[in-house]
Amino acid sequence: MIIDQDLSIELLHFALPIPSAINPEAEKIAAHTQAWVQHHNLGGTPEKNRSAAIAGADLTIHGFPESRGPVATFLSDYNALGYTMNDHIYTDPPHRDLHDVVRDVVFWERMLYFPHTHVPDDITLRDAVRDIARRVRTDIPASVQQAFLTGTAHWCSALALESSIYDRHHPMSVSEYLRLRHAVIGDAAFSGEICVGNTTAVPTEEWHDPAVRAVIQAGTLIFGLDNDRYSQIKDVTHRIHVKDRTQHTRRDNLITVMARESSRSTPQEVVREAVRLRDRVFSAYLRLQQRVRRTASPPLQRFLTSMDYCLVGHITVGCGPRYFPDGPPPFTISTEMPDVPLGVPPYPSIAWWWDHIDHDHA
Repeated sequence: MIIDQDLSIELLHFALPIPSAINPEAEKIAAHTQAWVQHHNLGGTPEKNRSAAIAGADLTIHGFPESRGPVATFLSDYNALGYTMNDHIYTDPPHRDLHDVVRDVVFWERMLYFPHTHVPDDITLRDAVRDIARRVRTDIPASVQQAFLTGTAHWCSALALESSIYDRHHPMSVSEYLRLRHAVIGDAAFSGEICVGNTTAVPTEEWHDPAVRAVIQAGTLIFGLDNDRYSQIKDVTHRIHVKDRTQHTRRDNLITVMARESSRSTPQEVVREAVRLRDRVFSAYLRLQQRVRRTASPPLQRFLTSMDYCLVGHITVGCGPRYFPDGPPPFTISTEMPDVPLGVPPYPSIAWWWDHIDHDHA
């Protein structure tokens, strides 16, 4: 199955019915991260360094518009590093040995908790990770350091898990893929990062509320499903067949998984169903937010607003050189939510989110 180039128009339209803002320190943030990325030579080439720096800065400028000073530049550098860590695992090259992947990830996590621990010279991105680990202790408030470290550690574990799944060549169902996707995008990592951006931790009793966990997981899955659309557009551009995708990257995307599971569907139907699922998750996210906000504390209210900003920032990155170094295709973004089914989707790994939507007020 191949997705025809004409179908990319359906992938290019994004519903984004949430507010946006821009950090007033945008130029300072971008310049700082560009210099930091170049200093550590994160990408290994000028083009990849530029891409990482722009992605890290764009996510921070649009996703954390209220962060200032050292906190803002820390987040921007960390985001650039996170994108580069992802690339080293999955696409540079696409078939790294699992042992090497896990070894890197374990040492990254160890350095975050113990910045001065001895680490072999050949660990990928060693000095950049160590610098971020040191700045956790110097640039961000002590009250949110643990949330950041715990979230990033969970993200590292998810990266190792995903690598092991793909190394086994185990074809996932759509439900399995969705469960893995929001973990790998980093619901815990983004939660910790948002706490840093707000310099305020969410109270523990709220943090573990199932409705709060549902809205966070739904939000991070939107990041992941939008990523899948960017990657599919790249595949269309390069005429990569769905069945050959793993020759170019370790990962599947939602469209390739749906194409396998729905072998009788046409390419058009697969694309439309993937876009429809993303919009159904976005609709659930908005309705979950509506419920949670009615009783949320001020720190949780700020957290939810930051989730919205991060979704905007993520699409900004998706339109940039990280995915499209030769210039983006003609994306369109609408503030209106399309009509989507409000019922529970047939995927057990995410279906429980709908249990926490207050249907009387949705």
